[in-house]
Amino acid sequence: RGEDHTGERARRQGGGQVTVVALTYMAYVLVCRGELSQAHALAEEFLPRAREIRDPQVLVPAVAVVSLIEHTRGNHVTTVRLIEEIEEITRDRPVFRARHLPEALRVSVAAGAIRLAERLLDSNAHRAPRHQYSVLAGRAVLTEAQGRPDAASALYAEVAAHWASYGFALEHGQAALGAGRCLVAVG
Repeated sequence: RGEDHTGERARRQGGGQVTVVALTYMAYVLVCRGELSQAHALAEEFLPRAREIRDPQVLVPAVAVVSLIEHTRGNHVTTVRLIEEIEEITRDRPVFRARHLPEALRVSVAAGAIRLAERLLDSNAHRAPRHQYSVLAGRAVLTEAQGRPDAASALYAEVAAHWASYGFALEHGQAALGAGRCLVAVG
């Protein structure tokens, strides 16, 4: 029998980094679809394995996705603890935080952890376009959280254009939504 899309055989055999990454992004899709119980079940499987692996390329996405799951489940204390874990893991290697920065900042702000979000927003220059756009999206999130909808709407509009040209539909949509929210706040 061939390998199915969920990687069942790899999961039964314990799998490695590739399996953990696959399960992480499966859970991400599920939480975005509102399928929390399935996303949570996967998180219970992949997060301990990601922590054992300890590679930031595997661990940061896993923790970021679980923070989104916990935020969506209304567990704000756990959400903040997970974002603090991302900060700790990436303190000396901010490049690993950039990939998931917009989502981490959104859940931090939503959980009321503005100072944590500010610490996560690294001011170092990133060369990769995705990382640059993530930092810009993070600035928009924080600017909105600081009660400056005019400035935030301009940042969101700029990053929406970048995400559209980059081809990241989910973040493009998040930026467009943020811009709209800010324009409504401005009146």
